Amino acid sequence: MERDDAYIILSRIFSGEISAEEKIKIEQWMAAAPENRLLYKEVARLLETAVPPPRPPLPDIDSEWRRLAGELRFVLDRKPHAVRAKPGASYWKRLAATFQFSGMLRPAMVLAGSVLFLAVAVLLWQFLNPAGTIEYSTVDSRDTVTLPDGSYVELNHHSSIRLSRDFSGAYREVELQGEAYFEVKNDPGHPFRVSTASSQLEVLGTRFNVRARQAETQVVVTEGRVALKTKFANADAPEVQLHSGEMSRVIAGQPPAPPRPVETDRLLGWREGKIVFYQTDLPEIASELSQIFATGIRLEVPGADTLSVTGTFERQSLPNIIHSICLTLSLEYREEGDYIVLFVKE
Repeated sequence: MERDDAYIILSRIFSGEISAEEKIKIEQWMAAAPENRLLYKEVARLLETAVPPPRPPLPDIDSEWRRLAGELRFVLDRKPHAVRAKPGASYWKRLAATFQFSGMLRPAMVLAGSVLFLAVAVLLWQFLNPAGTIEYSTVDSRDTVTLPDGSYVELNHHSSIRLSRDFSGAYREVELQGEAYFEVKNDPGHPFRVSTASSQLEVLGTRFNVRARQAETQVVVTEGRVALKTKFANADAPEVQLHSGEMSRVIAGQPPAPPRPVETDRLLGWREGKIVFYQTDLPEIASELSQIFATGIRLEVPGADTLSVTGTFERQSLPNIIHSICLTLSLEYREEGDYIVLFVKE
C-alpha cells in the first residue's frame, strides 16, 4: 500500500469510519515496516493531543453549486444539500460532514467532490507533517529506523527523532529527544548533525550513542570520530573531538567535558534490553525508572543531585532495582499509593 493511501485510511480510522477491508490493509501496512508502526503511533499521539481549530463556517452550497453549474453550463433540476453533524460529534466527523452531499451525482458534482477531497487531503497532510518534517518516536519499547540516506538509528524507549522530509540539504540534520544509537552512512559532501536540547554533534560516517535527557547530553563513540559542542554556541566556543571508545557530556550552557575512555559495550546495554546507569545522578535515575515502569518515584533526599549510581540491571523488577540503589546510597524507600518514595535513613 502506498503511503498516500495509508494517510487516507488513517484519517478514516480517527474519524471512526474505517471499513473492515481498510482495517486489514492498515494492519498489513503497519506490519510491513517498523517506520510504518512508528508513523501510526505518532499520528495517534498528534491527534490525541491536538486542539482542533475553530470550526469554519459552512459554505453556501446553493450559491456555489449555481456558480459551478453556470461555469460548466449545466441545467439545474435539483440541488444538493449539506449534511450537518449531530451535536457532540467529533471534530473529524464534523469536518467530514461539512463536505458530504446527497442526491444524484452528476459530472459537475464529481468534479466538485474531487476538488474538496483533495483540499481535505492536503490539509490533513500538512497537519500530520508540519513544516515538511518526519518524526519517529517510541513509548514503552525500542525500535529501529532507516533514514532516507541509508543511515540506521535505534531508538530507546520514550525517545524520538525529527528530520526534514527531503533530507537533502547541505547537512543531514536530526533532532533527538531521549536516547538513540546511530550508524551513519559516510557522505563527506553532506555532514551528519544531531541536535539535542543542550548540544550539537557533527560527523561524517561513524557509530555513536547519544543520550539526551533533561538538560544533559551524553555521547559515546563506538567507531569513527564525532565533534561535540554546546548548542547555540558561537564560532569560537570550544568543542571536543571524540574517538572510538570515548565519552563526553554536555550540560546546557556549559562547554563539553573532556573526552575519557569508557566501556562502550556496557553503556550501550540498553540495546539488549538492559537498564544502564553510568555515574547517573539520583533525580535522573528516578525519572528514567518512572518512564520505564510507569510508576511515580518521589525523592525526599537532600542533595539528591549530588548522589550518583553506576550499574546495569537486566530483567529485574522495579522493587529489586530500587532496593539495590538504596543499598548503594544508604537510603530507604516506602510505598505511598501509586508512588515509591526514597528517603534518608534516620
